[in-house]
Amino acid sequence: MVLLNDVSNRLTLEDSEERRVFSQVSWQQYEALLADLGEKSPYRVHFLAGDLEIVAPSRLHESGKTRIGDLLLIYFLETNTEYFPMGSTTLRRPERQAGGEPDESYCIGVESLLTWRLK
Repeated sequence: MVLLNDVSNRLTLEDSEERRVFSQVSWQQYEALLADLGEKSPYRVHFLAGDLEIVAPSRLHESGKTRIGDLLLIYFLETNTEYFPMGSTTLRRPERQAGGEPDESYCIGVESLLTWRLK
């Protein structure tokens, strides 16, 4: 008989997160990669000052991000916090050579939305 812990451990081992990091990547190359991957890409792409990271999240990763998102939602509702869920929207700051795709993101108040250029 297989115990639930055994199944969980087996899934974790068999479904590892894949991560690749590249250096000396230009902003133009980063934007071209995003265009090639398209809106429905399963990959998370992060860029900071020439360093590019591409992540293929595991099931364990997705489970954790969903649980954290649920806790944040409960917190926002309980504290009457105004928020706007943005999901995994690509956030870009060309002037800072920074861009990323969070698992989940939230805009809290108007100021946060104006800070990022959304695409």
